[in-house]
Amino acid sequence: LLAWVGGPAGRRTVVVPFAAALVVLGLGVTFAVAAGAGPTAPAGDSLGTRILLWREAADLVAAHPATGVGPGRFEQVAPNRDPDLRRTHSAPLQVAAEQGGVGVALLLGLVAWAVAALWTARSDRSVAVGAGVLLAVAWQASWDWVLAEPAVSLSAAFLVGATTSRRRGPGSRG
Repeated sequence: LLAWVGGPAGRRTVVVPFAAALVVLGLGVTFAVAAGAGPTAPAGDSLGTRILLWREAADLVAAHPATGVGPGRFEQVAPNRDPDLRRTHSAPLQVAAEQGGVGVALLLGLVAWAVAALWTARSDRSVAVGAGVLLAVAWQASWDWVLAEPAVSLSAAFLVGATTSRRRGPGSRG
């Protein structure tokens, strides 16, 4: 999708803002639902369970806005009983609930650094790949707990890093 949006050259002036807008849209919907928008009595399906978890995370953020409840403590503090529900099913909400505003600022700084690295990458075509990886992981992380899987986080970091690296030509010094 990003390669198509960016055209044959994968222009970063189109691809990076488009990817960032989609991530903001995904996060906005997740945070709006967590804050109370959407269904008031979620059904017992996967979406309903996520909404319940998001709202529990929002309650924890409201109670502990600056520092959160502590790393890894969502499952201890939230009233869940199912082991699959030990996470919020939203990485930003998990960070907000457990590390508060400090953790969210650090997470946003990491994403901003990745976007800046994509913006200043030398190859427009590699930008489409890196932006696609960042978009896919950030989009899914807004409504699932994929960042808790080390293979996902490390693979995404490797791919974004590889597409933004500044390789020097043969014989160059530096």
